[in-house]
Amino acid sequence: MELKETAATTATTATTEKMAENTNLIPALVHLIWYGIDAPSPTDHPNKKYSQGFASVLKNSNCQLKVWSKADCENLILEYPQYEGIYKRATNIMKFDIIRYLIIYHCGGTYLDADVLLRKPLSNITANECFFVEKIITNATSHESRYEPIRKGIPEHPIRIANYAFSSKPKNPIFMEILTEIRRRMHIQSAPKNDYDVLYLTGPDVVTTVVHRLASVSKIKINIIPVKISRNIFIHVSAGEWRQKK
Repeated sequence: MELKETAATTATTATTEKMAENTNLIPALVHLIWYGIDAPSPTDHPNKKYSQGFASVLKNSNCQLKVWSKADCENLILEYPQYEGIYKRATNIMKFDIIRYLIIYHCGGTYLDADVLLRKPLSNITANECFFVEKIITNATSHESRYEPIRKGIPEHPIRIANYAFSSKPKNPIFMEILTEIRRRMHIQSAPKNDYDVLYLTGPDVVTTVVHRLASVSKIKINIIPVKISRNIFIHVSAGEWRQKK
């Protein structure tokens, strides 16, 4: 898929939907979420990882940029009342997780965390119907994870699927599966008791569980990008703000 370079914009949802009319393609659109809690924009944040990430998307993506404000996200969730309850109960970082899956389901395109450094245009990987990025965890980490109370003795999958960058055409059912799994987990425990619980309730562990499950039983096309390839395209520099302000 050829991606046409356009100026960055805080497009309205209507504009975003228009770009996604052809549901067989991934729109040439990058989504960032910015609630403006600590700074009005990524470029104003004292942690330079955000301004560097934002600048790299403007420079290298060859895509239109949509920055989702808190109001944008709240308006979108109203269109999916079945998930409004979990969104309202969630902490801010969990809200960011929930809404990113819904944004890509609703609009299509590529989601990037604001602290991702984009090194190359996205055209090569967004030619696929859907992509996620793998993160290999060590055997020790997988084993130790079973001692997290929320896991109830079940270790993590050794190939974790990250949620800081992913892409899809609109209306991909995988995101409904992810949101349904989040709702199931939050029904059991709605609030995190530690940082790991966030990863389990709404973050990478949910994506990992659903992607591996669907890859084995479903005809949904899912492309998992190996770390050795993804690190040449983007780097998650992990500003880590959420660990202090969940």
